[in-house]
Amino acid sequence: MTNTNTATTVPEPKHQFGAGYLYHYHPSYQDYAPRLAEAGGRVDIYEVLGVQFNSEPDAIETFAASLEKPVTLHSFEYCLGNVQRPPEKVTGRIQELARRSKAAYIGEHLAMMGTRDTYCGGFFQPPGTDEQTRVIIDNVKAAKNNSVCPVIVENPSQFYNEVGGRTIGRQMKEVAEAADVGILLSLSNITISERFRPQDREAFLAEIPLQRVRQLHALCGNQAEERMQGMEQSRREQEWIISMLQQLARSPALQPAAVIFELEAGTPSMAEPERLRDFMDMARDLYFRDGKQRAA
Repeated sequence: MTNTNTATTVPEPKHQFGAGYLYHYHPSYQDYAPRLAEAGGRVDIYEVLGVQFNSEPDAIETFAASLEKPVTLHSFEYCLGNVQRPPEKVTGRIQELARRSKAAYIGEHLAMMGTRDTYCGGFFQPPGTDEQTRVIIDNVKAAKNNSVCPVIVENPSQFYNEVGGRTIGRQMKEVAEAADVGILLSLSNITISERFRPQDREAFLAEIPLQRVRQLHALCGNQAEERMQGMEQSRREQEWIISMLQQLARSPALQPAAVIFELEAGTPSMAEPERLRDFMDMARDLYFRDGKQRAA
């Protein structure tokens, strides 16, 4: 990976929060939180899924307040890769959730999600054509300009051959720069591509303007399950994630607002609390120690 862009300005959110994890609105996560605290785990920021509160938006207000830490709202309902725009009631609901949770920012998938009214069940990469890229830029600008908090965009997994003249990485770069938004760099999504159309990981990362990366998504799998027979691929992907977090941290251009770990993306069961504790401590040491925090 050779991206060494060292521009001194970064997009919103400019504040550095620290390390945390994706907290699903589910009893298993409510049981997990005290176990993590007992293991000495310290959380700086939580990521919550907006769609889990669609039927009861008032619940996110109480839930977010109970966490007693900053919250980022994760969403896919803006459908930024679609030509058709979602109904106003959908975008209004996202903003209501952001207001109620006092979200520091919204992380949104840069993907095609189906039609205006029907979710297709996947986050497909948009074609890399001129027309599609212009549509995405306009969609991102509209989302940003009508939001109560900053909006950042997440790279999709690769489901099929790249078409239209632009790679996923180049399109991410052009959209982020033209719309002047931050990037949610999902290392997890890169590993998901292996199930469909494996990416050239080095080439993709080399195209991402690291100074625009405001959040990193990373797997944190269950270590005991990774050691089981048949889980060799999950173990290798987890090793790659850690290696990339360490490698990316060497770039002076990268100063993320948050590093968020996903507990169920790599293994069937949630990570051991001690492992998440250690991963968050590692992320803080890599990205949020005094020498890594620089003025925007």
